[in-house]
Amino acid sequence: MRRLKTLRLTRDRVLAVAVIAAGLLIATSFVYALKLVSTPFAPVFWYSYLPIIGLTTYRYGLRAGTVAAALCTVLLLPIAVPQVADSGLSLETLAVLSTFALFVLAAFMTSYLLALQHDLERKASDLSVLLSGVTSFSSTLNVDEVLESFAAKLAACLDATFCYVALSDRSGGPIVVRVRYPPQEGRGTDIGCDRMIASASSPRYRHLLDAGGSLLLQGEETSDFLQIDS
Repeated sequence: MRRLKTLRLTRDRVLAVAVIAAGLLIATSFVYALKLVSTPFAPVFWYSYLPIIGLTTYRYGLRAGTVAAALCTVLLLPIAVPQVADSGLSLETLAVLSTFALFVLAAFMTSYLLALQHDLERKASDLSVLLSGVTSFSSTLNVDEVLESFAAKLAACLDATFCYVALSDRSGGPIVVRVRYPPQEGRGTDIGCDRMIASASSPRYRHLLDAGGSLLLQGEETSDFLQIDS
C-alpha cells in the first residue's frame, strides 16, 4: 500500500514537471517569436509567463511558484539584456527596463498572493471540518446528563445529602434549578431549593451570577455563600 502511494506521488510529480515545462516552452517560444518580428509591443507579451507561475504556485505551493518565477525571469534575460545594450540610455531602454522590473514584481507577487490564497483555502477547509465535528458532538451532548454528573461529584466532595444546580441566563432572567441530586420528582415543594434560589437572587450575589460567576451554598444561611469562581 505504501509503495503504491509512493508510485502515485512520483507520477504526480513527474506529470507536474512535464506540464510546467511544456507551459514554459510554449510561452518562451511565443515570446522569442515576437522578438524576431521586432514589434514594439513584444515586452507586453512577457506576461504570458504569469499564468504558468500562478498555476504552479496554486497547485504546488509558494516554493515551487518562486522557482517558476525565477526561471521565467532567467528566460527573459537573453531578450532584455541585448535590447538594453543596443539601445543605450534611451527611452526604449527605460521602457524595456521598466517592463522587465514590472514583470519580475508581478511574477513574484503572483506567486506570493496565490500561495496565500491557497493557504487560506486550506485553513478554511480545516476550520469547516472542525466546525462539522463540533456541531456533530454538540448535537449529541446532553447538558442535563453533564450537570447530573457534576452535581453527583460535587455532593460527594462536600459529603452533602442534597445538591442543586441552579442556572441563570446572561439576560438577567430568573434563576432556575436545572438539576437536583438525587432526583426528586414528585416530592412537591422543596424548601431547601426555594431558600437557595431566594438567597442567590438577592442583590448581594445576583450581580456576580449575571457576570458569569458561580456560588456555592453550604449550610442554610445566606452568609454561608462561598464564591468559588468569578
